[in-house]
Amino acid sequence: MNLLSRSARIVPEIRDGKAAGFRLYSVRPEGPFAKIGMQNGDVISNINGLEITSPEKAFEVYAKLKSASHLSVGLERNGQKITKDYGIR
Repeated sequence: MNLLSRSARIVPEIRDGKAAGFRLYSVRPEGPFAKIGMQNGDVISNINGLEITSPEKAFEVYAKLKSASHLSVGLERNGQKITKDYGIR
């Protein structure tokens, strides 16, 4: 978790007064976010179908991912909804 927090600035995204996920800023080219194709300005809204609308939900998702073999990330980039899928080794 510490490595992730240092590889980009992660800011809650609020739309119409409601949490919509987390926006990435200052994505470091050598960091894990960039290595899996994330870019500055991406808004991550869900992982493996679980919404990430608060820090508490993000930690809940993180705990569930410890045993996951697949990662599906729902995000918005430049107004377009995108899903990125990854296998976890």
